[in-house]
Amino acid sequence: MKAKRAVLGIVENHAQAGNIVATLRLQGFPNTWLSVLFLDEANTAGGSAGPGGALGFFGNLAHLDLPRLGHVAVAGSLSSLLCGAEAAGEAADLAATLMDFGASVLEARQCERDVASGGILMLVHIVDYRLQGLVKKAFHAFGGVTIDAADITKPVIRRAA
Repeated sequence: MKAKRAVLGIVENHAQAGNIVATLRLQGFPNTWLSVLFLDEANTAGGSAGPGGALGFFGNLAHLDLPRLGHVAVAGSLSSLLCGAEAAGEAADLAATLMDFGASVLEARQCERDVASGGILMLVHIVDYRLQGLVKKAFHAFGGVTIDAADITKPVIRRAA
């Protein structure tokens, strides 16, 4: 059985994320391979955060309170993992979840800081290395701030130079 792979990235806004999602979907990436996590400021104020446009396909965003981040909206496999922790009576924690994937403490905390400062964390599952290039190209085309690919069991997230 092939090891699962993923590309993790941070973008600055919903427009970038939406463009990346739309591009990947046009290239045949199924919805189940895409995850997003971002601050849920509308839900904090009593509204409901629901991104429109290309991110609207997520539809069923989970709304969680995470340590060090507060209210977030999350969809995809990240949603399953974080909601699963809450259902088990544990505190859902983004950094801990990324460390469960094998990210170092520093990498996980950097992702957390990026999200806390308004960035959108995106995770794209890939089944082979050929897809990695397509995902990286989509991120770079729309100004992805942070991007790298690694085994899902050991993601590597670092600042783009």
